[in-house]
Amino acid sequence: MRRVLVILVLGLGLSWAERAPGQAADEGTVKSLQERIQSDPALMGKVTALQKDEDFMAVLGDPQIAAAVERGDLGALLANPKVGKLMNNATVLEITRDLEP
Repeated sequence: MRRVLVILVLGLGLSWAERAPGQAADEGTVKSLQERIQSDPALMGKVTALQKDEDFMAVLGDPQIAAAVERGDLGALLANPKVGKLMNNATVLEITRDLEP
């Protein structure tokens, strides 16, 4: 679950930063998004659904991505094109809409 949340929150923060230049996805933004997701049962249900998504989990199973998550290496995650593709997942897009500020 932790890897799913890290990837999801990181992607959401970057997505918003791209739409609002100057508002980077800093540690505070990432933590705030993670707390919002974890405190909302409906959102957590969607995150849990991602754990059953074969494409999503295949990316998270990539040894380089898994190692970057464990190290907390956001730079490596951001640089990985597989992580970028995850942000187009239908469930991720739905979560993004639910979290829109």
